[in-house]
Amino acid sequence: MSHIPVFLKETVQILRPSPSKIFADFTFGLGGHAKSLLSCGGRVIGCDRDINAYKHARILEAQTQNFKAKHVRFSDLHDHLPSLDGILMDIGVSSVQIDQADRGFSFMRDGPLSMQMGINSFSAADIVNQWDENDIADTLYLYADEVRSRSIAKRIVEARQNKKITTTLELANIISRGKKGKIHPATKTFQALRIATNSELDELCIGLQIASSKLKIGGKLVVISFHSTEDKIIKNFFRNSRFLMKKPQPVFPSSEEVKSNVRSRSAKLRWGIKI
Repeated sequence: MSHIPVFLKETVQILRPSPSKIFADFTFGLGGHAKSLLSCGGRVIGCDRDINAYKHARILEAQTQNFKAKHVRFSDLHDHLPSLDGILMDIGVSSVQIDQADRGFSFMRDGPLSMQMGINSFSAADIVNQWDENDIADTLYLYADEVRSRSIAKRIVEARQNKKITTTLELANIISRGKKGKIHPATKTFQALRIATNSELDELCIGLQIASSKLKIGGKLVVISFHSTEDKIIKNFFRNSRFLMKKPQPVFPSSEEVKSNVRSRSAKLRWGIKI
């Protein structure tokens, strides 16, 4: 299982771990960022809502006293954390989740229409099979700026009258029928359904507030995002909260990083110091 963490060097340079400091990685994943902070002497709490990521975190927890694992969503983090010197948030779906067909995140692989990151109350299949046509259309437009939201929602509702939509390729074929382009016609629909299924934007807003409340004065918050909607929320949070931003503009991946990890090309990093 391969995964290349983005902005690894930049994150360590910003947070500057040392034995006297304690950090939280709100999105542990496979632990690339957390392990780098540990290797520099820091103590780390690794959090993730994904049960598979949590299992990886438990393995690391058994190997060192400087690491603790937490299976938790952003919105439930407050009671799990002490005061912190630094926090990392790497927002969105991970490459590992996308690559696992049985998680249902990708329209390029056939699998159950789930899209659940973990600790969910419903799945993407519930949305497409149970939600009202207008609600589906609004979701596609709100979370992915899908200009075809009305026609796609109508196609989904028509298709489910004949057969319940249960797999990723079923949904992708319904959306893509007769449509071509440089970007796969199902791209924005899958993005919107994933965001809705996991309440990602609500979780992000709550997570940022919890991060602010748990950071010590002088503590640093690093947030990595991959979509403009997320970045807008993060930018507004830093502007309207008690954080000093050394650079008002986001950090972009270097050409070397994009070359070695093509999925990093859309990443942005913003960070600030609590004052």
